[in-house]
Amino acid sequence: LYLRVGYGIPISLIRCNFNVNATMSLKQLPSMVNGTFVPIHTDWYQLEGRLHSNISKDLDFMVGYNARYSANEYSGKYGVVRNNYFLHRVMARFKWVFLQGFTFTGAAHYKRYVSTGGLFDDQMLLCALFVGRKFLRSRNLEVSVGVNDLFNDNVKSYWHTVNASGTNDGENIGLGRYYSVQCIWHIRSRSA
Repeated sequence: LYLRVGYGIPISLIRCNFNVNATMSLKQLPSMVNGTFVPIHTDWYQLEGRLHSNISKDLDFMVGYNARYSANEYSGKYGVVRNNYFLHRVMARFKWVFLQGFTFTGAAHYKRYVSTGGLFDDQMLLCALFVGRKFLRSRNLEVSVGVNDLFNDNVKSYWHTVNASGTNDGENIGLGRYYSVQCIWHIRSRSA
C-alpha cells in the first residue's frame, strides 16, 4: 500500500508558496531463510514541508524539512527482529541576482539517520556557495566559481536499507570539499 497526499497554498503576504506532503508506504517482502517463509515488513511514514519563493526573477529561495520514520520487522533465528529509525532532512537554497547580472548562490542540506535501538546515529551537513556573473544580452549564460561541501563533511556517510535478505548497512566515501567553475546555459523558449 502506498499513499501520498499533498497540499499547496500561496502566501501572498510574503509572496511565497507553501507545500506540505504526507506519504505512507506499507510493504511486505517475501523471503526464505533455511527453507522457511519469513516475511519482512518494511513500513515508512513521511511528512515534508517546503516554502518556495515567488518574489521576483532576481531573488529565489527554498526552505524545507523532511521527516521519515521507518519501521522494519522480520522473524530471525532468535525471534522477531525490529530495526526502526528516523531520517531527518533540512534543506535550503538561495539565489540572488544583483548589480547588472552578478549572482550569489548558496545551498545547504542537513541529513541525520537515528536508530531507535541505538545501533547508529549519523549526520552530515553539505553546503555550497558560488559567486558568478550572467552574460549575453538575454543573460542566458551564467559563469560562477565556488566551493562544494564547504565544511568538508561528505568524506564518509552511512546508509541503511531493509530487503528480502534482512538489513544492510553501508558506508559511502565522498569527495569532500572541492572548488569548481560552473557554466550554465539557460534555455528559454518564447511562444508567439
